[in-house]
Amino acid sequence: MLQPSQTDSNSLSDFLICLMTGTIILF
Repeated sequence: MLQPSQTDSNSLSDFLICLMTGTIILF
């Protein structure tokens, strides 16, 4: 999933989306 060729901003955005989704599920 995480590819070195991808930009850091793209990976960071995906991580933030997953984090927010997990937070919403927990609460």
